[in-house]
Amino acid sequence: MKLLNQSIKLGQRLVQQGHLTQEQLETMLKRQKTTRKKLGELLVDEKLVEEGFKLTRLRTKKDLVNHALRELVAKKKRKRLLKLEGRVEWAGSLNQMRKSRT
Repeated sequence: MKLLNQSIKLGQRLVQQGHLTQEQLETMLKRQKTTRKKLGELLVDEKLVEEGFKLTRLRTKKDLVNHALRELVAKKKRKRLLKLEGRVEWAGSLNQMRKSRT
């Protein structure tokens, strides 16, 4: 019972601060009863998840997380490439490369 009371206090604070809706909190508290995990372990930024679903039209959290991780990895790889700018010497003809594509 102590675990549930602490979760309600945390949950109410999150609702008051606008991080969760009352409905989201109630869903998390129900899930907590079945999993016996602390509320903090169950919480994912539900607003962010909902926004992600709207923007991507994905249907499951698993798909959304996988999509987000692919995007994150791709972004980090692009950043790593940008750090090489001016450090790599290239010998070739850009005009020649363009001609070979057509």
